[in-house]
Amino acid sequence: MVEFFIIAKGYSFELFEHIGIGYIKSYLKRNGVDSNINLILPNEKEELYNILENKKPLVVGFVVYSFNALEIKEASRIVKMCLPNTHITVGGPATLNCTKEILDMLPDVDSVIEGEGEYTFLELVNLIKQEKELSGCQGLTFRKGKEIVINSSRPLINNLDSLPFPARDIFEKYPSSYIRIIGSRGCSGHCTFCVYGGAAAKGIQKGERVRFRSAVNIVDEMEELVEKYGVRSFYFIDDTFIEEKYVKGIEKVEGIIEEVTRRKLDITFAIQTRPQSIARNEKVREYIKRLQKIGLNYVFIGLDTGNNDDMRIYGKNTTIQDNIRAVQFLQE
Repeated sequence: MVEFFIIAKGYSFELFEHIGIGYIKSYLKRNGVDSNINLILPNEKEELYNILENKKPLVVGFVVYSFNALEIKEASRIVKMCLPNTHITVGGPATLNCTKEILDMLPDVDSVIEGEGEYTFLELVNLIKQEKELSGCQGLTFRKGKEIVINSSRPLINNLDSLPFPARDIFEKYPSSYIRIIGSRGCSGHCTFCVYGGAAAKGIQKGERVRFRSAVNIVDEMEELVEKYGVRSFYFIDDTFIEEKYVKGIEKVEGIIEEVTRRKLDITFAIQTRPQSIARNEKVREYIKRLQKIGLNYVFIGLDTGNNDDMRIYGKNTTIQDNIRAVQFLQE
C-alpha cells in the first residue's frame, strides 16, 4: 500500500539508514498499514520502475534533502508517469519552513509532511483510502487543484516511549559494522545555519523543544538489536547526546549508564555533543568518563569554524578556546 524511497545521489550516501522513515514504517504497521522502505542507488532507475509496476502503491513517500532534490524531481516524475493516481508525498529535515517552495520546485509531488511524520503520515494514508479532504490533516501542505494549501502545524510528539522501535529494512539489506539509534529528538542550540534551530525560533511546531526517550526504552532497543542482528556498535544520532540543561537529559545519560552496566551489555557506541558543554561543564566531562567505561569510543563535536566572528554569526554560543579545551580533554 505504501512504498518509501530513499534516493541516493551518490555512493557516498554510504547506505545510511533513515531512522525517521523506520519510525514511520513501524508506526504504520502498528496501525494496520503495510509499507516497505526502498533504497534506490545511482543507476538503479530500473528498480524504481519494477517496484511501481509490481506493488502499485496507493502512496509513495520520498525523503528529500537539498542535495537530492533534483533526483526526487525525476523520481516523482517517473511515479506519476507510471501511476498517475498514486499520491506522492515528501518529508525530511529539508521541509521545515519551506513546504510551499518544495511543491513549487517538485511539480509531480502532491504533498509535503513538515516535521515529525508518524501521526501525519498515518492520517494522510487513512484520508486517501477514505477519499476524504486533506484540509484537516495537521502538518501537511498539499495541492488542491492549482492551489497550494498549508494546514496548521502538528504539535511535536512528547512521549517518545509511546512509539514502536524503528524498522530496520535498510540495515537488513545493507548490514554494516554499526547501527544507528536515537535517544532524543530536538536540540537546545540556536545555530543560524541549522534547519532545526531556525524552525524552533520561528515556532513552526509547538511543544517541548527537546524530548527524551527513557533510558530503559533506549537500552531495551539496543539489547533487542544485539540479539536480533548480533551488532554491538551503535551510533547515537541525537543532535546533542548530553543535554545537561534538561533534567530528563541528565536522567537519560545516568539511566543508560545504569542499565548497560546492570545488563552487562558488551557494546561500543559513538555520540554527538557540543564542544562548549565539554569545555565549560565539569559534570559533562565526568559523564563522558563514565560513558567511556561502558563502551563510548567516539565523540563527535561540531567545531564548525576557526573564527570567533563566524561563531557569533552562526549563533554557536561557543569560542575557539572552548573548541580547543574540548578537543584537549577528549585527547586526554
